[in-house]
Order: sequence, then structure tokens, then C-alpha cells
Amino acid sequence: MDIQEYISQNCKLEDNSEYASRLSSQYSFLPKQQKKLANYILNHQDEVIRSSITMLSHKTGIAASTITRFCQSLSYSGFSEMKFSMSKKVLSNNDEALIQKGDSINVIAKKLLKSSSECFASTMRTIDLKQLEEVIHILMSAHNIHIYGQSSSYCSASYAQQMLMLSGLLGQAYNDTVNMNIVAHLLTPNDVAIGMAYSGESRNVNSALAIAKENGVKIVVITSAPYSTMAKLADYVLYYSHEIPDDIHYMFLPNLCEIIIWGIIQSSILLQDSKSLNSSKGAILQNRRK
Repeated sequence: MDIQEYISQNCKLEDNSEYASRLSSQYSFLPKQQKKLANYILNHQDEVIRSSITMLSHKTGIAASTITRFCQSLSYSGFSEMKFSMSKKVLSNNDEALIQKGDSINVIAKKLLKSSSECFASTMRTIDLKQLEEVIHILMSAHNIHIYGQSSSYCSASYAQQMLMLSGLLGQAYNDTVNMNIVAHLLTPNDVAIGMAYSGESRNVNSALAIAKENGVKIVVITSAPYSTMAKLADYVLYYSHEIPDDIHYMFLPNLCEIIIWGIIQSSILLQDSKSLNSSKGAILQNRRK
């Protein structure tokens, strides 16, 4: 079937969209695997826009490197740029559109609040509550708790350290590559190492987790990516929403999902340990002005 006919019959994108136009001009030159990928993308646009390259690779059986080459053959720098190009057209006439130049502060606030609410709802559908209960149990009995994160996930890791402290548990957040590897070597099977990353492909965090795993340490991962390197290293995985726009305006949403998971952990621990609950309440109230 001619690609123009294929697009006309199967593609929800308008024929004059940038992505469809690039695909139309290049389709006949694509290798067999890339044509297979193109056909999948045309039939699953909304899903692709909300997927990581790792997730798309798993669903299609096509290597991530092939997906990158496909994007580059359409003159995109990579998968993220192609998704952004697709999302602009798919969402442009929709009330749920991404934040656009010219949006008022009122419109921006509504879009971000709506996206945040949808992420929380998606996270509640995604997270495995049985795994969460098991993670809470091992945290409460762990000798040492290490939390590894980089970039924005380190912000969540630092906040998690504070939330554990308020729960009566001592944890330590790390983001320096050398330090993560050093302390991972010092952990024992009585300890817990926790890695966090939206993509699940933070190389330095994964390196520290791999070292800890070799020492028999229990590995907990908080991520949105089920087929990622980080998830494969884990004994316990807490997944949150992967339905987050690949756009700089929404980069805070993974942090919110990570923190809400830690909020659930904190509340569950406090309800099981009334001494820690009363101690934390007392310390907070004592520090407030009367």
C-alpha cells in the first residue's frame, strides 16, 4: 500500500502535519524494521507520545538504537523531538493541549493542575499496592537505607530522606557518582538501596544499584519505566505514571509522583509506629511560633 494511502486511511494526524509530511517523503527509503516501526506509530500515536523509548522498544520488539535511527532519518535529533512534533498536532485542537506561547497565567495554571491530577490518578492505577506494603515492611526493618537519584530525582531523594526521618527512620540520599559507588560497596543484606529515575536509565544510579545488588542488598526502584535497566535490577518496583508529556513545562510531574509515593510510605509507617508519630508531632509543634 502506498504510504500516502496508508496515512489517509489509518493515521489520525492530519496529512499536512510535520511528522506525517516527513514520514511520507522518507517511507520508501526506510529499511524493513523502520517501516514496521512507522506503521506501529501511525496506529498508536497517543500511546507513543506517552511512552519512553525503552517502552516503545519493548512493545514493538525493535531495538532502541533502531528507533533512534528512524527518528534521525526523519531529520529529528531523537525520539523526544519526534514525540514533541507529533504531540503539537495531536493536541493542538484539544482542551488538554500542552502549554503554548501566549497562554495566560490562568490557562497555564489550569493545564498544570489538570495534568498533575491526571498523573496522580494514573499513578494510583499503576502502582502495585502489594509491592508497596512489602517495601514498607523492609524499610522498617532495614539497618541502613540509601536513596540514589540524580538531577530532579535527587530532589525527590532528599525529600524522601526528610520524610523517613519524620517516620522515625534514618536514611541517606546520594547523588554524587563516586559517593554512590563507595557507599553501595559498604551495604550488607540487612540494608536497602533505593533508586529513582523517571526513565529508569540513570547510568550512575544503576551502577550503584548493581554494586549493592552484588552484596545481597534489597533493591527498591521508583520509576515510570517497566522495561528499564533500573527495573530489571530491582527486587521491588514501585511504578508511577508514564503518561507525562515530554515537555520542559511538565518536568516537575515525575517528582510529584515520586513524592506522593513517599508520602504514602511515610503515612503507613507512622500509623504502625505511634511512638514515632507522637515524637515527630512534638518536634514540629515545639519548633513553631506560638
